[in-house]
Amino acid sequence: MILGSAAKQKASSALERIEEKVEQHAGAGMVVLLCLLFVALVGLAASDYLWYDELIIVRVAALPHWHDIWNFYASGLDTIGLLYALVLHALRIFPVDDEIRSRLPAIVSFLGMLWCVFVFVRRRYAAVYAFAVVLLLTTFPLLAFAVFAKSYTLELAGLGFAMICWQKGLEQSSGWGAFGVWCGLAVAISSHTFAVFLMVPFAAAQWRADARRRRVNWAMWAALVLFPAALLPVLAGDLRAAKLYGSNFWSQPSSALMKQTYIDYFATNWRFLVILLIAGLIASLMLADGKSAEELTERKKEFSGPEWMLVGLLTALPAFVLPASYLLHAYRADYVMGYAIGLGILLVASFAEQSRRTGAAGTVLLILFAAVTLKVDLKTMPQGIRALVHPKSVHAALAARYNSEQWVKVLERSDLPVLVGDHLLYTRLDCYASPELKRRLYFLTDFAEVRTYPMSETSQRNFLVFGKLLGYQTMDVGEFLPEHRHALMAVGVMLGTYWLPPYMMHQAQLGNASLRLLGPGFEEPDVYEVQFSRLPEFPVAEQRQR
Repeated sequence: MILGSAAKQKASSALERIEEKVEQHAGAGMVVLLCLLFVALVGLAASDYLWYDELIIVRVAALPHWHDIWNFYASGLDTIGLLYALVLHALRIFPVDDEIRSRLPAIVSFLGMLWCVFVFVRRRYAAVYAFAVVLLLTTFPLLAFAVFAKSYTLELAGLGFAMICWQKGLEQSSGWGAFGVWCGLAVAISSHTFAVFLMVPFAAAQWRADARRRRVNWAMWAALVLFPAALLPVLAGDLRAAKLYGSNFWSQPSSALMKQTYIDYFATNWRFLVILLIAGLIASLMLADGKSAEELTERKKEFSGPEWMLVGLLTALPAFVLPASYLLHAYRADYVMGYAIGLGILLVASFAEQSRRTGAAGTVLLILFAAVTLKVDLKTMPQGIRALVHPKSVHAALAARYNSEQWVKVLERSDLPVLVGDHLLYTRLDCYASPELKRRLYFLTDFAEVRTYPMSETSQRNFLVFGKLLGYQTMDVGEFLPEHRHALMAVGVMLGTYWLPPYMMHQAQLGNASLRLLGPGFEEPDVYEVQFSRLPEFPVAEQRQR
């Protein structure tokens, strides 16, 4: 019994010494961690093909003048990306391949968000808990957006900045704190319209703070009431986009989608729930027969009621955004990504309270989190170093890898037109394929078929309204087939999102066309040879373009 107690005291003392070192060098440690993550994220960006949304925003950012970009979004051709596209337009001067340059604002914004969250937690808890939150936020789902060339991480960075400015306002009311809140939330709503719902957690938390102090912070309320005004410059474009895409958007709101947002988070991050349980068990054993609760809690504060309310309502963001999203005809987990920040803080802060905010418990949690996350997060550092040393070799390496795929070689060996009905497959081929193959690429649309294949309507409408503006070769099937009865067709794996393969298979069943699989099948895109012996009857142009 005596030996057991001595061992616990020795282990606890060792962990507390580690915690003291982390506390002393927290700022420098966070800078080092962010630098390591920056290199790793550059490596992740350099090793992954650009996605459809990224390829579109790169094309938009490459338009000759900034007012061309403004007009693109003001016309309602797309909704998420004006601020990001303008930033990318300014970054064109850097001699870096698009895979890095286009994702650089996202990387920097993501790291800025991590710094803000670190500050938010460290003001109330030991540095080990703040580091634990940061490590938790570098996992699903936020990590994927850290290297995604769109405005999501700009929104998260704005949210993080607003959080630390609002928190500072709890300690001392000042116009600068309120101005910081306005700036952060204005950046967030300029990045994504759904950031308007951040009004709910901030307003509720500020109401709680005012009630506790029995004094209204008018400057803060002015910031919260006025930040949606930052939406005014892009509001006309958003309304046009809602009219154009709203009723046919491929991801319509549903309670199932909202539930899946949380299910995916916990199903993917189950290791951290296990770690929280293990660390909690270790902490409870070490606290037994240890110092009193008063001694353990005197070193650090805790979240106040308003701060808990802010974090809790951020966690609940998907739940209270869902009803309003029915009016907007769109809901995706991407649009409410702030919930992951709230949930990460909530989990670690709850653990800290359960373990009486002790440094030893926080150190155990940090060590276990680091063992899981840093091994995954930092594994792309070698690629990052190579990309930073040779920033103009990234695209060529990815293009070489892409063109070495067997299905691409099948397309290259032919001189026939290549039909694609999958927006991701088409834009990626247009980016990475050889110049000769690019000239033979066609994205076909057919609005006469959207009732049969409704999931394809969003991407078809995208290409109908802005494909040619961005230099893509898009054509209605009724115009294409009379001139090209013999072609190849590349078929991706997301069959539910586009119409062309099932349409061609239906034409084969009717006896109008023959399909021959050239290969390779299974996990890679299939390549078919398509030959029409008899043309189908097409509706008149007015009906097809409705």
